[in-house]
Amino acid sequence: MNHVNTVRGAVEPAALGTTLMHEHVFVRSLEATLNYSTTWESDDTRVDEAVRMLDRLADAGIDTVVDLTVLGLGRDIRLVERVAAATRMSIIAATGAYVLDRLPYQLAFNPPKGGLIDGLAAFFIADLTQGIAGTMVKAGIIKCATDVAGFTPDVTAVIEAAAIAQVATGVPISTHADAGTQRGLEQQQRLMDRGVDPARIIVGHCGDTLDLGYLRAVMDAGSTVGLDRFGMEQPVSTAQRIAVVEELCALGYADRIVLSHDAACHSEWMDPIRTAEENPDWSMFLVPEVVIPTLRERGVPEDLLDMMTVSNPRRLLTSPTATQQGDSL
Repeated sequence: MNHVNTVRGAVEPAALGTTLMHEHVFVRSLEATLNYSTTWESDDTRVDEAVRMLDRLADAGIDTVVDLTVLGLGRDIRLVERVAAATRMSIIAATGAYVLDRLPYQLAFNPPKGGLIDGLAAFFIADLTQGIAGTMVKAGIIKCATDVAGFTPDVTAVIEAAAIAQVATGVPISTHADAGTQRGLEQQQRLMDRGVDPARIIVGHCGDTLDLGYLRAVMDAGSTVGLDRFGMEQPVSTAQRIAVVEELCALGYADRIVLSHDAACHSEWMDPIRTAEENPDWSMFLVPEVVIPTLRERGVPEDLLDMMTVSNPRRLLTSPTATQQGDSL
């Protein structure tokens, strides 16, 4: 039976509802957090804050958040479990690695058994089919990244491992791709060359550019674009990001678009005062409270709005070959 793994267990795809496809519960650099944190305060405080934020997001009409926090972003699945147990929001966890140039030294100096690529793939597959970090929580999506450094040996290893895990499990791959260098196109091609169906790829951060040629090339090759940084005013303003969605819908691409913010309930990477000054509207609430109403006012049909926020995420996240986690909710 088709299903989607969430932090609380496997659910039927129809239960996902309105979904934000690229968010984070907590972003941390664990070593820095443990030694020099100025904003973490305590686990209890941050869990309570996240629950309040996600419940408010549920009140705004969002049913599911995809948490793309993986190795390199401070994933702590036990904290996310606590949040998921207390909030009305469904959370989907990710596996993979956020590597922009080099792997963490632990993996570089002590590669996993079986070699770096196959070993990483085994880690990812175990997260998807057995559980993350000794828990019963199974990931429902794979994350990888390519930035301005391009395809360094370590970035390439993660891309290849992600492809192996995707082909083995059927779950989608969602990427971090630098839009300014159009990394998404080569990223997409490398994954396809390793057997990944382009329809199972979401090329992330495509909203960071106004180059419709780049976005259309990604979609014409069969993949979905993540217009997923609403609220960030750099390098593209919120108004410009909304205009891109409107234009792509008019061109017939709504079936290959998902919307999100790349925001976090709490990020140790960000100075809260500076972030509020530079990006005052950057939160998980902008899509339901501003973006969708604005697109509706501009005449984007309701079925296309539903496509980008409900049916596209449901199609992408449904993985008939993945192993179910416990009983369905």
